[in-house]
Amino acid sequence: MRPTIWPDINEQTMNESKLSASAERLAQLAIPHFADRGYDAASMNDIAGLAGLKKATLYAHFSGKDDLYQASFDLALSAELLHVKSHFQTDAQAHALPGLSYWWQLQQRFTEHDSLRFVLRSAFYPPAVLRQDVMSGFNRYLSYLRSRIEELVDSSKYCGAPNFTGSLVEVYMAAVDSLYIELIYGDELGFKRRVEAFERLFEFVRQHDL
Repeated sequence: MRPTIWPDINEQTMNESKLSASAERLAQLAIPHFADRGYDAASMNDIAGLAGLKKATLYAHFSGKDDLYQASFDLALSAELLHVKSHFQTDAQAHALPGLSYWWQLQQRFTEHDSLRFVLRSAFYPPAVLRQDVMSGFNRYLSYLRSRIEELVDSSKYCGAPNFTGSLVEVYMAAVDSLYIELIYGDELGFKRRVEAFERLFEFVRQHDL
């Protein structure tokens, strides 16, 4: 059974995977392989080699590449959900603009953490056979991120007009989408330009109490 992504994300739910310890280790090991190669170019032979196992042993834990990919995606998704929760618990104290620190840390996390690279690559290039499950998981991730920014905006003095809060959250999520695209298709300079532009826009809104 695959890990369940609960609305209340915590370490306990992260550890509720029904995979065996050996299967979970293999699924974790496969995350960077899938993040680098995607679904089509990934090889069960290569993953078995990375684990120091014969291919037949890998199939003792997973029925095939689809099964392993989904298990690895679920683990990566859980890691990113926990990261979002942890990040937004401290965000309000870190910056005057709600959610700004999440934008700035995205590029470093994308570079250093295979889980985010895998989740975003899967969302932009979902395997046809797993498209529904992958996009369902990614949409849950976006919904959770949205809920965190909504709470942050509601609890801050950022927006003077209550009826503007919903629009602010929508603009924030549009900015996140744009930054994800830059991570996948762009470069470091382009990413920085976008974050700086969004930061100036949100600061203008804050200063003018729009």
